[in-house]
Amino acid sequence: MFDFDGTQLVNKLDEQGHASPVGMRLVDFVIEEEERVLIVEVKDVSANQIPAHLKESKRKQEIKKFKLSELIHKELVPKARDSYCYLHLMERDAKPFDFVFLTTIDSLGIDKELLINFNDRLKARLRKEADEEWKRRYVRNCAVLTVETWNSQFSACHVERV
Repeated sequence: MFDFDGTQLVNKLDEQGHASPVGMRLVDFVIEEEERVLIVEVKDVSANQIPAHLKESKRKQEIKKFKLSELIHKELVPKARDSYCYLHLMERDAKPFDFVFLTTIDSLGIDKELLINFNDRLKARLRKEADEEWKRRYVRNCAVLTVETWNSQFSACHVERV
């Protein structure tokens, strides 16, 4: 659950029931702050709703699913790029963009060093998807955050797992 009371403007880009451009994969939220725009993708990878006897096998599946390159290349970067393109075409790109991936991946026992490596690889891929780097850096910076680190960095927008 998000509390957006302290933010200027929040949009849910991938909201059900609203038409979006065919073929575009959009992030969950766009948060416009005074000095920047946050494009935020949220992924809860915990297995709370899974029966106890299945949790261990589900955990292994989720870790496999979260291979860095697969998640970065096939899901996160396309969503960041498409969301930026959408916002650019809607003339909402006057401020710098930062991409935030909010995840519960830490609940699977993945250590902090892997999250740092994940962040570095994500940033590199956001800047270079083909043989050459993008000439225009559409995302200034990125961050891979857990609920705990989100709340320590974004006091104006509190999040808690429900």
